[in-house]
Amino acid sequence: MFKTSKYALGIGLLITGIVLAGMNYFFIVYENFYFPKFLLTGIVVAFMGLGFIVFPGRAPQGGEAGQYLKNIWKESSGFQKFMWILFTLAGAAVGIWVFVYFDLNIID
Repeated sequence: MFKTSKYALGIGLLITGIVLAGMNYFFIVYENFYFPKFLLTGIVVAFMGLGFIVFPGRAPQGGEAGQYLKNIWKESSGFQKFMWILFTLAGAAVGIWVFVYFDLNIID
């Protein structure tokens, strides 16, 4: 049986965020347009992934991957929840900084 790692959620979120942000980087450089909502979402999701990698919580037991995602918030400690929220807010701050620094429009 396939064993799910406790880092799987963080790695999945990190890869998703990198793909979204990288796709927009490609569009900005080569096509001269971008998707602002995907860019901001990609940065925030990548930071969430980092948070789940650094503070993963307990590992799911065999065959409970779906239930694990439902209970991850309920079964985690307060410190882990705080750090996940902190990483998400840091991602939002970095995303907004990217829009301000590069003078991009958030709203189409």
